[in-house]
Amino acid sequence: MALIPALLTKTITFKRLNSKHVKGYEIYGLFPDDNYSSGIREELIDAFDNPSEPNTEHVSIDLQYNDNYTWQLPKDIYIDREHKFKIYINNAILSTLYFQYNKYNRYITIDKNLKQIDPNDEIRVDYFKDMITRTYSLESNCQIKIKPIFADTYTYGNHNVII
Repeated sequence: MALIPALLTKTITFKRLNSKHVKGYEIYGLFPDDNYSSGIREELIDAFDNPSEPNTEHVSIDLQYNDNYTWQLPKDIYIDREHKFKIYINNAILSTLYFQYNKYNRYITIDKNLKQIDPNDEIRVDYFKDMITRTYSLESNCQIKIKPIFADTYTYGNHNVII
């Protein structure tokens, strides 16, 4: 009788770092192993370059009514010239003339003088996320650790401030 190891399929999805200083990623598996003092064996599963093009995924979320007509957009939103978010009120798209967007804090504010919103109105935002999805076949279950690889010219951490 032959024993055939059963393979597990593990799919991971994480946000792509679109910084020019991120060259790639290393994916590590953290396997339970009594042969190590920590009880965990860290094994490199994959290494790959950071994609230069976004891999966008369309997402739609509902917003809860608030009196100040201001909402913070999700942290994982991806915005560029081809990928813009849209606001819908009762399934009708809201023109960009009716709201302001703060790109640094990721807040949207609807102008109360131009558009009145009722607490019973349905408010929805359609936006894009830039995600990386990878699938691996593993012989045993493990936790996954994702490590970004930075360019050699980029210094990350351990900075001193001279005044």
